[in-house]
Amino acid sequence: MSAYLQAAALQAEHLCRQAEAHRFSIIPKTKRKSLAPVVAESGSIVIPVDVSALARTPTTLQVLLEETFDFKLTARTLTYIVKRLNELEGSEHPKVLFKKIFTKKRLLEFKTIFREVLDREAFKDNRQRDVDAINAVNFALSFEIHGRRVAQEGLRSVLRWRKKRSIW
Repeated sequence: MSAYLQAAALQAEHLCRQAEAHRFSIIPKTKRKSLAPVVAESGSIVIPVDVSALARTPTTLQVLLEETFDFKLTARTLTYIVKRLNELEGSEHPKVLFKKIFTKKRLLEFKTIFREVLDREAFKDNRQRDVDAINAVNFALSFEIHGRRVAQEGLRSVLRWRKKRSIW
């Protein structure tokens, strides 16, 4: 039974990575006309001609996140953060929304609570830094939606849960 569960978990992980890779390969539709693609032979890959569509993919948000957290996020973490930012009502681009809600003051507040609960610095452990980034973004979103007190208590609760279930 254990071997079966491990195999199923590996397959699920593999499928998640394929889905994430596929999601980032999809080119968003634009209002501008793009040049007609060159007709390719059957079985060959068609490369899109509209380069401006590629510029609007989450890479700009990815660069902003890398500058904010000082490390490169995994594709899975980036996908999660984009999803969370898109869940917030409004038509703002995820990059604009992130800049608006994730201020330096909120990052400092997150790091302070993180240090207080887990007795270590946020984003320093290479194995846990993507989880730290997710916690930071969720803290900022909660702060924006529910206010300071709820966001702080929610973060403390999540960090205490992490501390109980992991070996520090």
